[in-house]
Amino acid sequence: MASSPSLFRGLQFYLTRTLSPHDADELRSLIEQHGGVVSASPAGATQLVDYDNLDSRRPEWVSTDYIVDSVASGALQDPARYCGSLFTGRGAVDGRVHAKRKVAYSVEDDARMLHFAKLRGWKSMDTVPQSAWVLAEHEKVTRHSSQSMHEHFRKQLRGKTPKEQRDIMAKAAAVIRARLGRQEAEEEEKDGAAAATPERTTPNARADPTTPATSSPPEGRQRGGSRQQKRKRGTPNGVDAEAGSPRREDDESDAESKKQQPKETGVEFATDPETDEIVSRLQLETHQEMPCVVHALYYCSGDVDMAREFLKGASPSGMWSPDDDLLLVNLVAEESIERSAVEAAVARGNFAAMRVPRNADAILHRVTFLR
Repeated sequence: MASSPSLFRGLQFYLTRTLSPHDADELRSLIEQHGGVVSASPAGATQLVDYDNLDSRRPEWVSTDYIVDSVASGALQDPARYCGSLFTGRGAVDGRVHAKRKVAYSVEDDARMLHFAKLRGWKSMDTVPQSAWVLAEHEKVTRHSSQSMHEHFRKQLRGKTPKEQRDIMAKAAAVIRARLGRQEAEEEEKDGAAAATPERTTPNARADPTTPATSSPPEGRQRGGSRQQKRKRGTPNGVDAEAGSPRREDDESDAESKKQQPKETGVEFATDPETDEIVSRLQLETHQEMPCVVHALYYCSGDVDMAREFLKGASPSGMWSPDDDLLLVNLVAEESIERSAVEAAVARGNFAAMRVPRNADAILHRVTFLR
């Protein structure tokens, strides 16, 4: 895929001093050729580091491969797959069963152990006390016992040079990203197959006002692929499918209901690739994880600027809440909405319990988004 000269437009990157001069020059060239800015200060910028310097406590530290892979693919990648959280114990043993037989250490195990030790100030040739590996076993850094990890680290990893550590972590990161990519593809294939199956013969009930699905964003699979999460949780189609909003009786009634809706409430929704890029950019700009970004976009009705403010610590007045959405469930269930009816409901105080006062325009805009 051809990369865009505006791929990194509006994004700032900081080249950390730990990078070699050669790597720093190559990264600077790639960033500037594709519309990005190389900042002289780390403040507010995504900091590019080598794999051996990643820290799961610092989401703004991202591997240099993020730039290379984004340019190669022509699209912004998920920064969460290039930061230190990739090597945390969370998910290290997913889908695996502790076997009685001896299990060899993988490059992923080695990378997780190196990252675990580095978070505790370990330097090459230093020892790590066995008590630390007891904690590592509790946190499920690998499938192995604390005694086994202690011995393996002492014999195999303790003497690794910084370059050797970097190589191990780079290989492990590639393995993890490949696995996540396969999981994403499998999920998309399952979703495609489910969408292709005939609809159930039982009639679909309208949304139940007592248990409205609009009160919270749809829950995606947290460990699934990034694109899958974004599509399910960040787009109106995902909201409708997961939340169980009322289906149209047929295409004609769907078209008719759209005609009856006021034009001033129209919302232009992003396509999947556009949504992917929006989420990736917000992750980089705010150093927040994907679920937080998708949550913000959902409750900001897709308003990127408002979501950015919220993710940076502000409390935008235009942001919605689950309790606000509860008051809209009947409107979401309606096939068509008369503006005059909404204005009358506002005048009667039907929405007075909302977090902030809303006029008819704001309410119609939100209802359109939730559909």
